[in-house]
Amino acid sequence: MPRLGYAVTADPGLSLCADGVFLAADWYGPACRVTLPAGARRLTLHSRTARPADLDPASADTRMLGVPLLRVQLDGCDTPLTNPRFGAGWLDAEDGLRWTTGAAAMDVQGVRRVELRFGDWLRYVAATAGLTPALAQG
Repeated sequence: MPRLGYAVTADPGLSLCADGVFLAADWYGPACRVTLPAGARRLTLHSRTARPADLDPASADTRMLGVPLLRVQLDGCDTPLTNPRFGAGWLDAEDGLRWTTGAAAMDVQGVRRVELRFGDWLRYVAATAGLTPALAQG
């Protein structure tokens, strides 16, 4: 793929935004913790996406997947992966995890601290240097 202007990476390019403002997360292993600004209403997880079948010939999974969330705590309390706070951009919970689709929103009204624990990242296709984002989506 490098000859085509793309590379395979295990980096999901994950970022967190509260109401459109990027947040600095404290990472520890496969988990992160973030303090939300006062009055935050929506937390959005942005990441690269991949179809497992595109990079693994043995996979029949053609879903567009972002990152796998294993656990979420809101203000120190475990929140079920089926909680109605999960909004657009989330696939249904399955086998103890919930996948994003690359941009997944969560209602965080009244919450100050969020802790997220992730499962194993996929392999993602990323544009190499020299390609503009518009060309890379192409």
